[in-house]
Amino acid sequence: MLLVYDELCARYTLERVIGAGGEGVVFHAVPTSSHRAGSGEHPIALKMDSAGAAQYVGKQEAGETRFDTKGLYFKTGGYTYGSIKGGDIPDVMWHQYRRIGGFPGKLFPEVYEFASAGPHAWYTMEELPGTDMRRALVDGPRRHFRQWAAVLHELVEQLWQLNRNSGPWYWHGDIKPENIIILDGAPVRLVDPAIEPNCDGAHVGMTFTVQYNPLGEERGRADVVAITVLLIELLLGENPYRDLKFPLRACYCSSWITAKMTEQQRLEALRERLSLPRIIPALPKRSRSILERWLCGSSIGYHDMLRDWDAVMRAV
Repeated sequence: MLLVYDELCARYTLERVIGAGGEGVVFHAVPTSSHRAGSGEHPIALKMDSAGAAQYVGKQEAGETRFDTKGLYFKTGGYTYGSIKGGDIPDVMWHQYRRIGGFPGKLFPEVYEFASAGPHAWYTMEELPGTDMRRALVDGPRRHFRQWAAVLHELVEQLWQLNRNSGPWYWHGDIKPENIIILDGAPVRLVDPAIEPNCDGAHVGMTFTVQYNPLGEERGRADVVAITVLLIELLLGENPYRDLKFPLRACYCSSWITAKMTEQQRLEALRERLSLPRIIPALPKRSRSILERWLCGSSIGYHDMLRDWDAVMRAV
């Protein structure tokens, strides 16, 4: 940790914690007078692996440096399914850093620099001047369902435009309220994209939040499922999969079985596993059937959501 710690202190002063999740802690960072971060006047966020962050805070406090943790906010959006070995954390963070930097446009924050040594790593990025959707739902001004639905529609449209214009490899993979940033008068943004299994030699499993991806889908399908679950959560006032600890497909309906099914057989099997008849019985049949296809259909993508969005909105 010493090399990363010394290099970090030479470049930045970390003033407060602004977020924390399964693999790291995000700080508000101020460049030292001798360091230029390439960000101009934009506020900087620095993400560090959790173990390294704990050591950094400990070293600062041991040196009697007051460290402001009032902004500490641990993500409570759900149980992350997957595995990351300690030695693989720098590879994971490097992959995430490259994924964020590889997205065209402004859907993700701009990233600046990356550093690692041993089992620790950190990278810097633009600090977005908004609040995540989870905080906005709990602490922000009350919004009507249709206002939140408009935020999600905007997100789907941005993802579809990226895929239409740049290719099918632009997906998030772990959409949930904590990873959606709401900005006043500006397009919605995303943070913390999922990593792929065995990325860049890192021996990791696919990581995602099962409460928003109960079937363990991947890539763009994971995004479609997560946004659908979010819509259902907004309608019901709670996440129907809040107590789930493992993806339902892994428990009951493995991919090799569903691969042998017709699309209709797959839909029927998965809608029962997802308890959809119990969860959304009050919705009109047309709206319910669309939400079920979004959740269970193997080929449903961003474009399909946009095509059917108005039909769902008219029915709720």
